[in-house]
Amino acid sequence: MHEITVNKNIFERLHYSRYLQSLINDEKTVFLAIGHSFVDTEQICKQLQTIVNRFDHDLDETARSCVLIFLRQQKRQFTLLWSIATLTECLSFQELGQWWTLFAERSIDFALRAAWRLPEIKRLCTPISDDLGESVPGLFVLGLGKLGGRDLNFSSDVDLIAFYDPEQVPVSPMQGKTDVCTRVLKQLTQLLSDSTGLGFVWRVDWRLRPESSVNPLAMTVSAGLEFYYFRSLSWHRLAMIKARVVAGDLQTGRHFLTELDSFIWRINLDYRSVDELAELKQKINLEHPNLRLARDQNHQITPDCADFNIKLGRGGIREIEFIVNAMQLIWGGRRVALRTPNTLDALQQLATEQLVDMAVTEQLALAYRLFRQIENAVQMLDNQQQYQLPTTEDRQQSLLQLLNRSSWKALTEQIYQQRVFVADEFENCFADNHQHKPSVSDDRLLNEKLTPAAAEILDGWLNGFQIYGVANYEAEQLNTLLGYLTIELYDSGLSISDAMLTIDGFFRSIPSGIQYFRLLQEHPALLKSIIRPLLISPPMATLLQQSPHIVDALISSEYHDYQLNPQGRSDFVLASSRAEVRAERLRRYVNEELYISYLGLLQGQLSTSQLHQRL
Repeated sequence: MHEITVNKNIFERLHYSRYLQSLINDEKTVFLAIGHSFVDTEQICKQLQTIVNRFDHDLDETARSCVLIFLRQQKRQFTLLWSIATLTECLSFQELGQWWTLFAERSIDFALRAAWRLPEIKRLCTPISDDLGESVPGLFVLGLGKLGGRDLNFSSDVDLIAFYDPEQVPVSPMQGKTDVCTRVLKQLTQLLSDSTGLGFVWRVDWRLRPESSVNPLAMTVSAGLEFYYFRSLSWHRLAMIKARVVAGDLQTGRHFLTELDSFIWRINLDYRSVDELAELKQKINLEHPNLRLARDQNHQITPDCADFNIKLGRGGIREIEFIVNAMQLIWGGRRVALRTPNTLDALQQLATEQLVDMAVTEQLALAYRLFRQIENAVQMLDNQQQYQLPTTEDRQQSLLQLLNRSSWKALTEQIYQQRVFVADEFENCFADNHQHKPSVSDDRLLNEKLTPAAAEILDGWLNGFQIYGVANYEAEQLNTLLGYLTIELYDSGLSISDAMLTIDGFFRSIPSGIQYFRLLQEHPALLKSIIRPLLISPPMATLLQQSPHIVDALISSEYHDYQLNPQGRSDFVLASSRAEVRAERLRRYVNEELYISYLGLLQGQLSTSQLHQRL
């Protein structure tokens, strides 16, 4: 058991934060939050839980002023106790994030329940119980970002979006349900964000909701589903990776997220999302006022960490999150274990699933914890959303005290080493795929006597494969694919024109655009695993026609380890609760396993008896 003493040293360190000093000066806050001179880890957790549990009970007085005071008193007490746990390191980084997030979602849920019961709202509703311990049906709030990931920082915004089921919300028949629900959410915002003599509870940000510039705060669940499936942008999908129900009608909210599963987690490998994430990161660099140096692609990371924005800067927190998010978007549809909103948990799963080397994920996790701890300490100084490292000596010393460190030079050297590693990994993940690769020199097709149909196909290939939906500006990126195809065509020993027609049919069956063609170009072994069976094995060609996304399965190295039990690869089949979705995924899984097994025989990695046993 980790026993700590809340002694003079701890309070001296707390005084380096002007905000925490103001809490210490409030003797009532200190007494209620700490209550003892000596505490251990178990006692800290018990006291944190005691504060959280207060949101389960009714208030004697539910007037707005009483709710405002109650919420802020709990926040001040919880903040001081949480800060002591942070400085004494009696809780791990992840445990601290989980406690902070638990307090956030319970306080948000309490404020939502209180908002429904304010007189100006109650008069618009069918009868609602006066008991603040009871939830109101129909309306729910999703937490995104760090809140959704159970990873809130010290002075974080809470990113919220809300939806409601019009069949359940207790709004009077003569009232507009969207209007009333929006009023409730505005009251919720004020209860949490209004600054009083006791401060505020949370800064609330609703801007991640669908079409936030034109839509009200509340949308129906049907309108939300329609938006995400048919009108959303790539960043909406990115945001929803971390979505969790944090307040309101939990059951309805969880059902809504289940309905969004196939939007967020796509069964087909989605490498286009990597490009979209890279473009989003570049847009942040170009638009954020504090990232001037990040706009210079030649900017080198320096040991002094000058002007380093620990959240958005090069080699910082956001780049780690983008690496993780990219892998989740690509693989999360098929690897259910990756569907976690927490960054550190996702890193661990990437290693477990053997998608990223464990040494890399451990180093990224180490960097993430370091940067987040520094971020928390920077924000503790003034309770402000600050991400720049301090530049004055006195502020640097204050930060060192909160981090329990003695040397600014040693700290910046550690930051420098981690930044370099993160930046390199980010570059590897989001490498510029638009750079030209050397062409594979093989012009035999140009001199081949082709049928008119095959000649037309060749023209399309020479034109950058645009006949398959590749955009004109992307066509030049496929400058080596034709050379690889030519090699496979002549190695097959078949009629070149007939073989081209077969390949053309397959290309037209896969999703249009550059994504799959880039994969085939960048992985010649993958191309061989597709083209050769397509041309010489009618059963395998049939499987490819029925399930062209077998390409996705072939990307994964585990499919080529024929000693592995294929059962573990079927988890995605049951990830949906809908029978028709399960049936389609089962068909897909069976076809993939058949193809992989036949390929093992064709390539000499399985004997006929082994193939029989595997089937």
